[in-house]
Amino acid sequence: MRSKQIRSISSFFIKVVTVSTVFVLICSLGLNVSLPWVKEQRAYAADTNVVKVGEAVPAFSLQGIDGKQYKIGGKAKQGNEGDVAQKPVWIHFWASWCGPCQSEAPDIEELTAKYKDKLDAYGINATMYDNEQDVKAFVEKYKLTFPVLKDEQGDIFKLFRGAALPTHVFIDGNGIVKEIKIGSLSKEQLQAKLDTIVNDIK
Repeated sequence: MRSKQIRSISSFFIKVVTVSTVFVLICSLGLNVSLPWVKEQRAYAADTNVVKVGEAVPAFSLQGIDGKQYKIGGKAKQGNEGDVAQKPVWIHFWASWCGPCQSEAPDIEELTAKYKDKLDAYGINATMYDNEQDVKAFVEKYKLTFPVLKDEQGDIFKLFRGAALPTHVFIDGNGIVKEIKIGSLSKEQLQAKLDTIVNDIK
């Protein structure tokens, strides 16, 4: 009986390791891959605790790899500086092992520098499926200068009903989500979307 239990447990761990290995391998080859919680997100498609296009982003905060706390979101409210969205916001979710994220990194750095006076850009790492050492190595390799934040529990990615990496979220100056784009984008596509939210300030 004990031997049978041991074989059963061993078989379970072998399956877990195999699935994890295949997942990371596919990502490293440059494919956009659904993360493990995607089925959960689809099952709760009518969940009211997610932000949809056309809705205001609720205020949230995350810690950056620099140790600072960053507040994002909150619909603009006249007379309350703490809640005013001063600039449009560009959020991109990524992981260090994600092939498309690696390919996009130079373009993202270039565009964040170009638009630094017109919008706020944040790279939110899917830390639940990454580790801080690799994240810092990624930032150093690509010489990223924009804030890189840690989504350690995956709550913020779920807030935007994230399903794969990379995912881009474009928010206008009023704190309203204009578009959520799953998958990698070319520099030209990214620039066009940034121009849209920058020029949409009212």
